[in-house]
Amino acid sequence: MKPYQLASVFIVFLVLVALCIWQLQRHAWKQEIIQDYERVRQHKAFVIKTANDLPLIYQDVLLSGTVDKAHRFFFQAPPKNGKPGVFVVLPVSLAAGETVFVFAGWLAEDQKENFQVLSKNRFQGIVVPVWSSNSYTPKNDVEDNHWFKMDFAEMCLAMGCKKYYPNLVHLQDKISRSIHPQPLSIDFHNHHLQYAATWFSLAIALIGIVVLFYKRKDNK
Repeated sequence: MKPYQLASVFIVFLVLVALCIWQLQRHAWKQEIIQDYERVRQHKAFVIKTANDLPLIYQDVLLSGTVDKAHRFFFQAPPKNGKPGVFVVLPVSLAAGETVFVFAGWLAEDQKENFQVLSKNRFQGIVVPVWSSNSYTPKNDVEDNHWFKMDFAEMCLAMGCKKYYPNLVHLQDKISRSIHPQPLSIDFHNHHLQYAATWFSLAIALIGIVVLFYKRKDNK
């Protein structure tokens, strides 16, 4: 094996080892997230009274307020049983006049104009991050109430609210007979040890190939 070939093999080996170490670091990071989540889920329900109240992400919350029936936000959603529909986000006005946006669930497209919200002023849910978006996410069609990106500032501007709670509340209770609540599925996959083992195995295999190459060369 020529020097430049040996140097190339060494560089590949270093890259494989670096990838192995990176996956071990990712494993530790993901384990910390999982442990934090499990700790949060053990906390008592946090009562949101104003938009300045900041419970932990994924913490159970309780809030008292009134659903603003004049405003509702319809987000792009996958069909259910072959039927087109939307995700419904509703603004709840707190006693202080501030707004909390709550995710109510899935609604059939043909019921958008006439669904009714149940008369209730106490809600239970889980705090979740605002739905993510990227540069490929279409722009919101505010005029036709067709939303793709969850932008609370834009939503608040559309309904004329002054102050809003910065995270989304995923409702746990039913808010309308027409809306199908969506179960909150939180599953933190942590397969980074397997990935690390794969990169480490490839590094060992590369060493084995080099050793085998020189042994055959010596036998000749």
